[in-house]
Amino acid sequence: MPEYPQLVYLSVPELIGAAGGDPWRVDETIQAGAPGEISELASSFRAAGVCITETDEEFNQAKKRFEEAWDRDDPAHPINDAAEVQRATQWLRLSSEQMAKVSADLQNIAATLAEAQRSGHISIANLNNRLVALDNVIAAEIEKARADGVQLDWSALKAAAVDATSQSLKEVTAVRDAYGAKLDEAELKMAAHGYDMDAVAGGEGQGEPSAEDKAQSAAEKYDATQRAADEALVNDGGPMTPEKEAAAGRLRDFATVNDPNANPYLKQYAGERLDDYNMSRFVGPLPVDPVLGKDARQLAQSRMELQAQLEKGLLGGPPMSPDQATAFLDSGESQARTLLLNQAEQQLRNLGMSEQGIYTVIKGLGSLSDSIGTGVEQYGNSVETGKHALNGLSKADAAAFAKWGGRVGTVGSIAQLVIAGLEYPDNAWNPNEELGKASGSALGSVLGGMGAGAAVGSFGGPFTAAGAAVIGGLIGGFAGSDLGGKIGSLFDRQYYAGGGGGSW
Repeated sequence: MPEYPQLVYLSVPELIGAAGGDPWRVDETIQAGAPGEISELASSFRAAGVCITETDEEFNQAKKRFEEAWDRDDPAHPINDAAEVQRATQWLRLSSEQMAKVSADLQNIAATLAEAQRSGHISIANLNNRLVALDNVIAAEIEKARADGVQLDWSALKAAAVDATSQSLKEVTAVRDAYGAKLDEAELKMAAHGYDMDAVAGGEGQGEPSAEDKAQSAAEKYDATQRAADEALVNDGGPMTPEKEAAAGRLRDFATVNDPNANPYLKQYAGERLDDYNMSRFVGPLPVDPVLGKDARQLAQSRMELQAQLEKGLLGGPPMSPDQATAFLDSGESQARTLLLNQAEQQLRNLGMSEQGIYTVIKGLGSLSDSIGTGVEQYGNSVETGKHALNGLSKADAAAFAKWGGRVGTVGSIAQLVIAGLEYPDNAWNPNEELGKASGSALGSVLGGMGAGAAVGSFGGPFTAAGAAVIGGLIGGFAGSDLGGKIGSLFDRQYYAGGGGGSW
């Protein structure tokens, strides 16, 4: 809970209600971050990487910003630097060059978070001092009025307290939003480098549950809904079946999450697998992810299918352990989002949308389905009045957005719009597109990316094909050979535009 000021006459709940929000709680989400730990992790990544002049300069500048803004420690958010570097190199297979780039990104996050925390702290301290001072004035005025035998009207002082609370709310909200935008930008950059930021979950100052909390929640739900049935199946004494093997795996994951001595990363991945299982069985409507075009149940089912294939050795790659496969999936999901967002930005830029308009569309993904989910044609017809436009879009940008979405009927995701907007010369050789068309199904269209892993992400070595397949599998939520081919050609475009090649 936030630490509210101790007031006698003014009421904090009343001030929050009149101001339209709780500045203390907004600031608490920022202060919950762990910039010190993130900075230390950045230093560990830098030590494991190689010196790249531009990256080294960016790192040093961010480090200086961090040191100027940070004067505390955050023991509540420990990050095991050595284990995380090992995970990045062995499981995510980051190269030393990629490690150097990630180190600069992490240091920038640490610096920006420390600056945000300092700004929020100043705003809240000023608010608390102002409210205590007003409360003291009210107390003195009431005492004086009593001595004079008159009734005191202190509504003006109360209005001043509301104004102070409202102003602080605006300040800390602006600080949080500015930091959130920088965090989103850094996460996209790191995803393009192959890093998924799992290590800093709960410490990035966004008020989200930590990875350990999420794992515990998934384990508790599994315990309440399926654990007893899995134990009965495993202990029935019959032959080992795929169903029994899957149940045994879930029981192992449950035990790992509840083992106080287990490695925190192993707990996290065990919790993710249990969460995928829980969500795959969810009954009822769910919102569609505005980027990938799947709801949480569909995404969980895709992850489970890909998890099983990675453990067996996807596309000729070596079999992975369950934890390696889950880490690989997490990295693939981050890169899938980055790939789609980068393509969306380029397509909107090609249609003449302003940079501010592009930012508004990408940042407003949560309202994407509300704006065009009922049909892009209707959206285009509303441009004159701006009735359904995303907040902040100019008339010209709204028209470009409608034109972009006009390639398909009713949509609700960046993935559908990006894939529908892909265009190629008639004489272009797109082997992945042909393979995607031949495959047709969602998972078949995944395999359309098997030759392009080197271009769409940072996967290397024997995992190149598997990396592209995972990314495609998380994007490929649309049936039919036509869209299957489109997904395959998305990888082709990334691959051959970058001068890629290689044997099939």
